Amino acid sequence: MDTSITVDKMMMYRSVVVNVLEEYHRLNLQAESELESMLVCDDHSQNYLLILAGWQGQKRIKQVQLHLRLRTNQVWIEEDWTEDGIMGDLIRSGVDRESIVLGFLPPQVRKQAVDYI
Repeated sequence: MDTSITVDKMMMYRSVVVNVLEEYHRLNLQAESELESMLVCDDHSQNYLLILAGWQGQKRIKQVQLHLRLRTNQVWIEEDWTEDGIMGDLIRSGVDRESIVLGFLPPQVRKQAVDYI
């Protein structure tokens, strides 16, 4: 395998992941919510998270809304609590459908779920 193609592809995937998460972060900031939106991008470990945190009355809320990670030349969706799912946004932004892994699903149903979406 040509490693330069793999490196270029992963750099593109990293850029897409960050750009898509930044858009979700902007939408969260525009929403009238008591929860703070925090975007966490760690290029070293290749983990990218969008976290919501704050207080609703007396209850402390801290939730990972989105967690994506780059692993083995693929984009793994580890957590997705968005209304329509982030997979479509990734595909529209240039990530190959075959390179997306729904890590939050059991291995035996991942392929069927990706084909269905």
